[in-house]
This record gives sequence, C-alpha cells and structure tokens, in this order.
Amino acid sequence: MERVILTSSPPSRVGDGGSWLVKFGDWFFLAWIALIPVMQPFHLRVAGRFWLQAADVVFVPAVLLYIASLLAGKRQLRATSWHCCAILYLTVLVVSAWASEDRRQSFLKLPADAYVVIGALMTAAFVSSLDALRKAILAWLAGAAATIVATAAGVCLYIAGFRDLKRNTFLFHFGSLPPGPHPRLRALFLDGNMFCSYAIVSTMIVVAAREAGWIGRGTSRVLFWGSAVASILSLSPGLGGLFLAVGLWYWRAKRSTVGRSSIVSRIAAMAGILVSVGFLLVAAISPTPIVKGPLWEALRHPQPSVRVLVWIDA
Repeated sequence: MERVILTSSPPSRVGDGGSWLVKFGDWFFLAWIALIPVMQPFHLRVAGRFWLQAADVVFVPAVLLYIASLLAGKRQLRATSWHCCAILYLTVLVVSAWASEDRRQSFLKLPADAYVVIGALMTAAFVSSLDALRKAILAWLAGAAATIVATAAGVCLYIAGFRDLKRNTFLFHFGSLPPGPHPRLRALFLDGNMFCSYAIVSTMIVVAAREAGWIGRGTSRVLFWGSAVASILSLSPGLGGLFLAVGLWYWRAKRSTVGRSSIVSRIAAMAGILVSVGFLLVAAISPTPIVKGPLWEALRHPQPSVRVLVWIDA
C-alpha cells in the first residue's frame, strides 16, 4: 500500500495562509473534529425524522470549502491507494442496500455510511503535515475534555438523585453487562457503546500526544485518567479494547525503553488480550439469567444476547 509521508511544510496544510478558502476550511475542519462527541442534547431535527448533530452542521461547509479551494487551485488533491479501498467499501454498501429486503430503509441509512467515508477522506486531505496532525490531535483532545466534563456531570447528577434518562441526559440504560446500583453513562453521545469507543481512542491519543510533546505531563495525566475512567463508566463490552490497547502499549513502551520486554510488561499484554476476549464473550451472553438466577446455572446454560440474535438473523 502506498505510504503517506508527512512533511514539515507542504503546499496545503491546516493553518496555511494565502487564501480565505483555506483558512476557513481549516477552522471548520478542526471544529468538526472537536464537536464529534457532542451528539446530544444539542441537535436539529430535519424532515421530521433525521437528526443533525453539531459536528454535522460544520462538516458540510468544511467539505464545500475544501472543494472550492481545490477548484481555485489553493489545494492539491492527494490521492493514495487506500482511497480506493474506502470508495470500494462505499460501493459494496450501495450494492448491499440494493440487494436488501427493505431497499428503501437501507438506502435511507446510506448517507450516514457515506458521511463516515467522506470524513476519512477529508481527514487525509487536511492532515498532510506534522503541524496539521498536531492541530487535529489537539482539536480531538478538546472534544475529549468536553466528554470528560460531561461524564463528571452525569456522575454528580446521579449521586444527587437524578437517576433516569429524562432528568439526567448523560445516563444510558443497561445493555449486555448486568445492571446494578450504579450508573451507566453515555456522556454527550447517543448511546454508551459509542461513548466507550470514543473514550478508549481518546485515551491512546493522549498517550501519543504526550510522547510527541504536544501536551504537558499534567494535562496528559488528567486527560488519560479522565478518558480511561469515562470509558469504564460506559459499562460497554467494548471495554475490552481499553485493556487490550493499554496492555499492548505498556509492553511496547517497556520494550522500546530497555530494549527488551520485561515479565511485567508481558503479563500486562497477556492480561489485556485475555480481558478483551472475556468482554467479547460477555457481549455474546444475555445478562438476564445471571441477574435473575444463580450464577452457576447461568454459566451452565448460557443464553445468547440480543446482539448475537440480531447477528444470527442477519
């Protein structure tokens, strides 16, 4: 696969001058990254059934400004081999929607899939230098900080007695993991699983930003532990990714520091792998028998979760 080389001063980067199209496009793009986790309670209803989040609102002008800057010759189109993979992926989704039993409903979901693919292509187009990457990372961390604040607000409201979704919009209902006398959060996201994935990615982005020297030690500690704890409060099966990523990172960091992996780092990596596998199994088993009956009987006769039933039906 073709490699994308980040240089220190490319012809088109986030922050380059020379054109108001480029400048405004850069700011809209960075705003889009920062607003990705802000999905509720700030949203707009379109055509009576579609919801637009804050990030969607700024993404459209970012794309239009990028296209305008291309036509004006202020930017260069950077095509790589993985762009073909992204376009092929979107093509497969279109074919799949056409072959669906409910063709109309499937095509209504295609714009969301196209949004993800276009977002990836836009990111590759804008982030073409180390300086552009740094600004994009800092914009992501700004959104992560807002997510941590929303998580703290959700916990405080829960402790104060606001324990339902109507009065505490940061909460989410229990899913694959057994419910209990504790909150399950979604922060500013629409559900806990999306929140979990974002918080885990943010945790590792903090590590990368700290090692690159783009944030200070104090800031990195606050963001690292804030994102890690936030992901745990999501109570999502995706938490296996947190233990896997942290375990492998610790093993790799020790190996890079001393030239070889220590026993502790190997144990951390193995533990991360085992915990991630455990969460994968948890996602496949319904929590209802565990809560309502003896644990041993539930383990002897496991029932498939709703997620597994959907997969089987699909």
